[in-house]
Amino acid sequence: MNGMRTTLTPIAAALILLAACGHKNPGMSKEEAAEALVANALMARETAKEQAFADDYRPEPGIKYKAKTLDTPPIELNVPKALKDKRPLTPAMLTEWKELNTDLLPDTLRSGNIIPIGPKSYLANAFRGIYLLDENLAVVRELFRNEDNRKLLDVYYDLPLGQLRCRYYWQSDDYRTTKLYVATLPLQRLLDSPAVWTPDSLKSKLPVERKNLNWLAGACFAGIPGGYALTVAYTNTFYTHDAKGDTLCRFTPMGESTNLRTGSPRPGERTKAFYLYDANGKPTSTRLLLAYDNHIYTLMSPETAKEYNVGAADESVICCLYRLDFGTLKRPTPGSMKGDQSDKFFISRVRETKNYLFVDLGKSERGRDYCLAYDKTKDVFFAYDNPILP
Repeated sequence: MNGMRTTLTPIAAALILLAACGHKNPGMSKEEAAEALVANALMARETAKEQAFADDYRPEPGIKYKAKTLDTPPIELNVPKALKDKRPLTPAMLTEWKELNTDLLPDTLRSGNIIPIGPKSYLANAFRGIYLLDENLAVVRELFRNEDNRKLLDVYYDLPLGQLRCRYYWQSDDYRTTKLYVATLPLQRLLDSPAVWTPDSLKSKLPVERKNLNWLAGACFAGIPGGYALTVAYTNTFYTHDAKGDTLCRFTPMGESTNLRTGSPRPGERTKAFYLYDANGKPTSTRLLLAYDNHIYTLMSPETAKEYNVGAADESVICCLYRLDFGTLKRPTPGSMKGDQSDKFFISRVRETKNYLFVDLGKSERGRDYCLAYDKTKDVFFAYDNPILP
């Protein structure tokens, strides 16, 4: 088979086993035996997806892959020029603007993100929990309910594995002890459950080391196929991991000396993760915009890098796709967060669709005073008026 190694799914393995062994149980028909084997295989697969971890679990030491940053020049996006070039939303652009746009959700869900789980099927994840949405992004029902001190956030759908992977933030009842986990939930079981899940329903909680806990300091969780990426608190260093927490690679695109301590109670700018999806709702790329940085990176698995002939078998690759050029406009820096920041431009939100990159800027960490869009098909970067925000 052209040198490729094929891995059988549990269902396929069960059916092959049935054919090889024949009819062993005189009390069961072949059809019943087949159904039992398939059910057992499915149960085994679901159990594997919800692997339990002890609180003192530690992943295997070491780093599997070498880090490589491609030196291909990024697309330069001139912010001052775009701010002066305001254009109306065309019907085609408006259609893509609406895709996965939390501005279209109720106020209580706008702080989160929208996750495709198939063609015209979506989830919304915000501070209150996880909700099922219909094709018009209307709320169908609540699936998972967060609690004040126990929350699932930054949900990522790993479509080939049929599981949700997300950051689980836990605090003791007196709020003195904080823990961070990477939680995994089998999507189909969540959808089929007649009851709303709560933090007590979680079976797979992978503990994360203490140094990564302060997600307010620009730290960020991002999903990748078969695992996740996590930035280290107060730095723009980030690691990629597999589902068991084993370290795949360590990246330092801004250099080793990065320090994101603000010297102020204000959290400042945060690293942002976002995804590009195909028509079936499968995330095809994980993007990262590091805090206080103007570059947007895409993460490439070793398999993808090898497919495009840009990385060796022992390398994990990132590529800078876009660079936001602010020219003479002022940007915040970690050490400048004290006092008035109204003369600074913060990057508050970034989204990407098939043909557009949408960038929201503000005069505060969460402000959205300016809306910009890059049209990939025409290579133009311009401003537009948000049709919902005042």
